[in-house]
Amino acid sequence: MMRSALHIARPGRVAFFARLVPGITICLCAIIPAFSVRAQTFWEPAGLADTSLTTLSINSKGDILTASSPSNLLHFSPDGGSTWTTFAIRGIIPSLTALDDSGIVYAADPDAFGNGLQRTKDRGTSWTTLSDSTMIGCYSLGVRPSGEVFATFAELLPPGTNYIYHSLTHGDGWMKDSVGFGVALLFNLSSQSLFAFNPSGDVFVIGTDGIHRSADHSATWEKTVNGLAGTEVKTLCINSKGDLFVQGDFVGKVGYLYRSTDNGDSWSKVATTGLPPFTDFTQLTTDEHDNLLGVVIRTNADGIYRSTDSGSTWTNVTAGLLPTFGTPTLFHQPGGLMYCATHDGLYQGTSSVSSVGGGNGNPVGWKLEQNYPNPFNPSTTITYELPRAFQVTLTVFDILGREVSVLVNERREAGVHEVKLDASELASGVYLYRLTAGSFVQTKKMLVVK
Repeated sequence: MMRSALHIARPGRVAFFARLVPGITICLCAIIPAFSVRAQTFWEPAGLADTSLTTLSINSKGDILTASSPSNLLHFSPDGGSTWTTFAIRGIIPSLTALDDSGIVYAADPDAFGNGLQRTKDRGTSWTTLSDSTMIGCYSLGVRPSGEVFATFAELLPPGTNYIYHSLTHGDGWMKDSVGFGVALLFNLSSQSLFAFNPSGDVFVIGTDGIHRSADHSATWEKTVNGLAGTEVKTLCINSKGDLFVQGDFVGKVGYLYRSTDNGDSWSKVATTGLPPFTDFTQLTTDEHDNLLGVVIRTNADGIYRSTDSGSTWTNVTAGLLPTFGTPTLFHQPGGLMYCATHDGLYQGTSSVSSVGGGNGNPVGWKLEQNYPNPFNPSTTITYELPRAFQVTLTVFDILGREVSVLVNERREAGVHEVKLDASELASGVYLYRLTAGSFVQTKKMLVVK
């Protein structure tokens, strides 16, 4: 009797076909291209389900910080959303949050008098007030990975004045900058910062009269509006090459997008297609591939839009979020995933949301897949994707965070990789497995059942 068997691997793996004939075995194999199948779900849940999130911050180590409403709690995760520490802050509503690479948490309230900016180094056990009674609220907050802090405050006297405050050491030892221009008392619905930092270390801020730039840690500022049709800027972002993008209401025209490729010395208007009429971004940011992502609300086509050509053409990439997403806040994990805080919890972008198109068959982003099978006994397979070569560690921990096994600790090439885990010696229970590749860190749970 002739028998045949067929096994088809997932994209990017090897597919084996075997046809068995008495006395003869013929085996054929073929590579299934990684780009042959791409799901068009752009977002998947990453934790804090059914929680209304209002802010989002991620440091270069991959730690995540977010705040929730109406509870006014803060939530911190060191492992991509697999585990969370929740803590409270007293006296203010944490409408703005930031996180530096030391894990220090900053929280600010634009409506608070005197205590509008606070800091904790121990996940909320104790808080230090960084502002004083002359500072009315905190309208924007920008924190570098090193802990250099920029903040904008209004002041009681004279009425209506506002200033930039700057600290080199985590909010200690403030220096008030005599900037000579009004700082926008703008509080974006997405809590996006008025500050942006380029790869060279320059800092940019949205003022009441346009964009201003400082190359000396805010000691001096210069106005950079050459080519802008007006001064009412609402959003600002910078990509990894140092290109700047701003959007706002210019000469009564809502939604004009401008780009600068010379560090803000000159600006050119971008002709956009694919966006809803009269688009007014509440947030504008970039991802690992320098794609632009913008949040659009208050139109008949609310959602998240992406441009892969520096803002000229846009595509809706909202698929995967619930219809009640509210006002999403986006944040890009340096070297890794895009995250989105919504009224329904935290989401992480799939490889589709940051894709740059096919070509070489390699994955377009980092990804750690759920182990399969799960639950399992005694073995399971863990799959991960790398867009380029990295030093990789894949480690298993028990539920208490104790290291159980190191499955991978070596340099791996770009592509899709599979690792088999034998849990014969492990007790039943929940375990965590964590992938680290460069600055990308992601953790998932698995269940051993015996």
